[in-house]
Amino acid sequence: MGRPAEPVGILWAVISAVFVFRDTLEQSRSAATSRILATFISFALCQIYLLLFAANSLGLSVLIVIGTLLLMLAGRRNEIGLLAITTAVIMIVAAEHPETAWQQPLLRLADTAAGVVVGAICKWIASSLYDRLSGQDRR
Repeated sequence: MGRPAEPVGILWAVISAVFVFRDTLEQSRSAATSRILATFISFALCQIYLLLFAANSLGLSVLIVIGTLLLMLAGRRNEIGLLAITTAVIMIVAAEHPETAWQQPLLRLADTAAGVVVGAICKWIASSLYDRLSGQDRR
């Protein structure tokens, strides 16, 4: 049998699903793109860091600054908060579980991807039901 899902992973997937569940499909797509982009950058930065160093508050701060600068240079300032939150979650969980610290970025990336997919499916179902019941198309 596989390893049971950890509570932080389930919570992170749910947060991602809720984050992409927006009023219109276009807004949901945009939110999903933001969520995936911020998570991927955080994943890459944290993965490199945790392969070299132990998780600590100084590392967390440095990673947030580097991620912020990368997003600013890319013209994606709206994703800075998402990057900071994702980085904080990864680093805090990594500090609590130093034996598996290097796995945390990949786990949060997987949790986010699963949550985004679930949120997108739920939004599609909700929009389809709304369209049928109201006779309108709000996508």
